[in-house]
Amino acid sequence: MHRALLYLTFIFACFLPVKEAIAQPGKQAVVALKVNKSYKGKSIKVDDGDTFTFLSSRKSTFRIRLDGIDAPEKGMPYAKKSKEFLAALLLDQVLELQVVSVDRYGRYVCKVFCNGQDVNLLMVQAGYAWHYKQYNREQSLSRAETKAREQKAGLWQNKNPLAPWTVRAYRRAGYSDAHFSELRKQNSPEIQKFLQAI
Repeated sequence: MHRALLYLTFIFACFLPVKEAIAQPGKQAVVALKVNKSYKGKSIKVDDGDTFTFLSSRKSTFRIRLDGIDAPEKGMPYAKKSKEFLAALLLDQVLELQVVSVDRYGRYVCKVFCNGQDVNLLMVQAGYAWHYKQYNREQSLSRAETKAREQKAGLWQNKNPLAPWTVRAYRRAGYSDAHFSELRKQNSPEIQKFLQAI
C-alpha cells in the first residue's frame, strides 16, 4: 500500500507544471520594482516617446512609462521624432528611475533621470510630449509645455496638433486617422466630443 501511494505521488508529480525558477536553477528570479524607490540601470529599447524597456543593475527588464507626459501616438506627426529624441537622451546612459506607480498595462510609471537631468521634463521642453494633466499636476511640466507652445518647439510647429489621448479615443471608437482628419477639416459636430478633451 505504501509503495503504491509513493508510485502514484511520483506519477502525479511528473505531470504537474514545474515553475521556471525551479526548472532553471542558477537563473535569478525577477523581483518587482517598488513604488517610491529608486533604481539604476539603462535603456535597452525605446517603444515611443514615453515608453521604454529598462535593464536594471540586477539584469532584470521592466517596461517603463514616463510619468506626467504623453507623447504622440504611432502614425501621428512627430511620433517618430519623439521616439528618436527619447532614444538619443537615453542611449548608453546610466539612468535613475523613481517609481511613482504601476499602470493598468503593468508598466512602471517613473520619473527618469539621466546625468542629473529630468528626462520627462526634457521631452516636454523639446516639444516632443504633452504634459499629461489628467494624471499629473506638476507645475514644472505645465510651464514647460506652455513655453514649448510659445516657442513652437517640436510638435508645436503644427497649428493644432492632436493630443495622444484624443487619438486613442477616436481610434477606440472606430475612426481611422484619415476619416477623423477629414471630419476635423469639416468642423463636424460628430467629433466634437473627442476634441473637447484637448
